[in-house]
Amino acid sequence: MQIHEQALKKFKANVRELTNRNWGISMTLQIHKLTQYLRGWGHYYLIANAYQLTVDLDHWVCVG
Repeated sequence: MQIHEQALKKFKANVRELTNRNWGISMTLQIHKLTQYLRGWGHYYLIANAYQLTVDLDHWVCVG
């Protein structure tokens, strides 16, 4: 099973929204919400055999 391209685009858009510097909430709350989203997304796609993709996305989130 692979993750659909549209799902990846939505993932990246949501991460960009959650990491927006002009959001106007505390950094602690921002990190909490991002962590919730990343964990939920990761668990949802856990059944997909996409280890390398998750490594690449982790790098994108941390560096990007």
